[in-house]
Amino acid sequence: MTQINTFDMVNEIIIPNTLILSDIDETILFYEDINPKWWKEKNEYYMNIYGDNELSQIQCLDDWFKYIQHNKPLHTDKVGFENMLKKIEETNSTLMFVTARNPKFQKITQEHFDHLYIDNLKYEVHYLAGCSKGDFIKDNIDISKYDQVIFIDDLVKNIKSVSDIFENKIKTYQFVLKD
Repeated sequence: MTQINTFDMVNEIIIPNTLILSDIDETILFYEDINPKWWKEKNEYYMNIYGDNELSQIQCLDDWFKYIQHNKPLHTDKVGFENMLKKIEETNSTLMFVTARNPKFQKITQEHFDHLYIDNLKYEVHYLAGCSKGDFIKDNIDISKYDQVIFIDDLVKNIKSVSDIFENKIKTYQFVLKD
């Protein structure tokens, strides 16, 4: 796993017929007030109320969904992302999004992609609703037809799930937001 804070670092290694599998939240887009501190504080708040991690996580996701319904996202790296889209086009490569978002978030995801000028019809979006990203890729995406596969996510647990299953078959990158 390599840490990156710009997609330009990935653009350098894209070759013809590459598959790029990218997360959405805190990878290609973010919301101004949502950050690791927000999640930590919300989780601690609900843990104090419920005393149950699963209930706390459900309430945190509910708060997050309410927030994103009323706020527009920002690009994590607009220029680097646009450069990556150009490189994908030039190399006849493919971009797919693999997100932990629930499928019920499809409409808001499409609206937010439109806001960021990301073509909803051009890229597949896979909504996992909590399923392991490594397991999902193994069971649903045929990576054998690509000359190279790249996975980009902000969460180490997702990168680990991909690395554990695919070892060196998929190049993994952790996207870290710039301060």
